[in-house]
Amino acid sequence: MGLPLPWVAFGAAAGGTVALGYAGQPVREVSAAEASAEIKKWPEIYAEGLPVVFRGLAGRSKLLQAFSHKNLQKHADGIGGWSLNKGHGSGSWNSHAHEGGMWSLRQIEEYYEAQKGSSAPALQCFKSQGHVPTLELLQSVVDSMPPRLLQTAEIQKVHWWMGVNGSTVVTGLHTDLTHNFFFAAHGQGGKKFIMFAPWDGDNLHVWPKVWSYSEMLFDFYAFVNKTPEQLEEAWKHPDPERYPNFAKVQRYDVVLFPGDVLYIPIRWWHSGLNSGDVIGVNTWFWVPNPFGTLLEQIFSQKPTDEPDEWPKLAKLPAPYATLKAFEPAPEPPPHGVHPDSVRKRVRQRQQKLGCVRAQVLPFKKVFAKLEQFEEELTCLRGFFRDIWSEMKELVTGDYPAGSAELWSKMTGDKRFEHHIQNIYCPSDSPRDHMATFREAFEIRHDRSRFSFMGVLERAYPGCAAKGSCVAVHVAAGRALRSAVVWGKCRSGTRAKEL
Repeated sequence: MGLPLPWVAFGAAAGGTVALGYAGQPVREVSAAEASAEIKKWPEIYAEGLPVVFRGLAGRSKLLQAFSHKNLQKHADGIGGWSLNKGHGSGSWNSHAHEGGMWSLRQIEEYYEAQKGSSAPALQCFKSQGHVPTLELLQSVVDSMPPRLLQTAEIQKVHWWMGVNGSTVVTGLHTDLTHNFFFAAHGQGGKKFIMFAPWDGDNLHVWPKVWSYSEMLFDFYAFVNKTPEQLEEAWKHPDPERYPNFAKVQRYDVVLFPGDVLYIPIRWWHSGLNSGDVIGVNTWFWVPNPFGTLLEQIFSQKPTDEPDEWPKLAKLPAPYATLKAFEPAPEPPPHGVHPDSVRKRVRQRQQKLGCVRAQVLPFKKVFAKLEQFEEELTCLRGFFRDIWSEMKELVTGDYPAGSAELWSKMTGDKRFEHHIQNIYCPSDSPRDHMATFREAFEIRHDRSRFSFMGVLERAYPGCAAKGSCVAVHVAAGRALRSAVVWGKCRSGTRAKEL
């Protein structure tokens, strides 16, 4: 497919990372003319594990019309469940968040109207989890999802993000445990993202009390007397004296226009900026591939978050420190379509698309491409060798209800549940490799010891000395995510896109 290979820049240092400075690298783009054809290669895009923006992919859907300002005005007093926050998650620690979802869309627009001309950023507007206001809007979102994605993904929720009336809004720099498709619905170039690879997380000044957020944008909402251009500069270039490690990472940049669809792979760090009138929707999802899921489990961080001890964010300037919660209407408007309706609508479309078949490639064929990393993969290769036949039996077959049926089967199977909780280095591996591999699971539970590169070094024994940690991780991920092939069912309804 001619995908870029950004990891070729990594590997000079023992840990596999070199300083790349502040310049942002463009995200791979697929043109509007090619987007529909390219998204049919979605399994290959998923296997590569890199962000991609599909220009104009949703441009011909009803999404843009449904989420236009003109259309939304029809629902201004009837759409409840809105929240305002500083873009750093939810909870009592974010004390100025105005969480609760009691306000109407009209109240939110009035807030942004009051912020016009402000020299400080506006609070982020978020539609409470999983709710889309009306069936009309829900249908436009689900129908804009590419068929190839729906056939190979487990989707449960749809979310709505907005900033209007000239506001500058930023989402905190964070990482998610799911894949992400973001649909730009309104705003000419006002929606921007910065992204960073998972292995750069060690240099993103992660919040000590919660591993999924970086501290680097915590003071963003304390800025005053800044132009929109200055706020964007501060967003892209955090204070080098306070955050010196940022100079070691590679930033990826993308600007979205209405109809564009951005894929953010699982565990990629990202932050979004709204400038002007911007509306977008997104869906987080999983891919029912047991090999990719098990690989992610090995590198997942597991310390328990400590919300009562999370530090307070930077003191807000006067406009925010004195902002009072809106008075909800005597009878607050409903949140809208329940998340169960989202799942139901997705399932309906999956069933309409028809039956799909999942097939597992032979173990030897998948790992043949990794021969140059034979030493580093003794444990990982051995583990998957031991469980390959079980996972092949679990996944292979026809699924009339599409990927949702496979996801349910996979995650509900006792064998998969056992393996995901008991990942090991086989007993025929070198003893020092077995000991090193065990350490990977010890440090991911220990907040004081965890580093992504540290887990890489232990999961792939010997990679630190060779400077191959990132290269072997990228290659192993690509191979394992490619292990499941989607095709036509042998009997019954055939999937249109396959």
